[in-house]
Amino acid sequence: MFFKSKRLKQNNNGNSNVNSARDTIINNYVKSTSDDIIDQGIIDELIIYAIKKCKEASIIHHIDNSKFLHVDEKIHLNFKAKEEIEEVRIYFKYAYTKITIIDNKFAQLTLEQQNDLHSYIFSLYVHLKTTNSNIEILRELFNKITPSDKINIPEYTNIAKAFVLFFFDDCTIFEKTEIENILKEC
Repeated sequence: MFFKSKRLKQNNNGNSNVNSARDTIINNYVKSTSDDIIDQGIIDELIIYAIKKCKEASIIHHIDNSKFLHVDEKIHLNFKAKEEIEEVRIYFKYAYTKITIIDNKFAQLTLEQQNDLHSYIFSLYVHLKTTNSNIEILRELFNKITPSDKINIPEYTNIAKAFVLFFFDDCTIFEKTEIENILKEC
């Protein structure tokens, strides 16, 4: 190894490929370490933010518990197997606070934009309904709403789930409960 390094130095009139390679390795290490530190800072920030939101959500959850009972009834209407019911409940559990945020953002859209979104989600649902079970429809809707380049990023996939569940809750997709039909809430 010593002789090889010496030969490289001689061939480059004092400018060494070894030194260049070493500098590249050090620079890449420093860059990856810096990126890791930045990522860790972002992760810390997101965790602190999420904890804050969870505390706020627990207040919202207590206030809006009757709405969750309505959702639970709708889950039982549309999903029969215990495993499916539990799966959908878990989706709602982790998306609950995001649904509230989506509801607020949705209300800020123009009526035309709202109608376009309802129509788009409904058409996806109807298309999937012809060949899939309800749980498969729900899972596929999650995938169709998540941008393909974000499919492995949990923040995006959870918000996509919340987005679909928002339309589940507002009766755009899946069967309505008796109360929803009687009260014409949807």
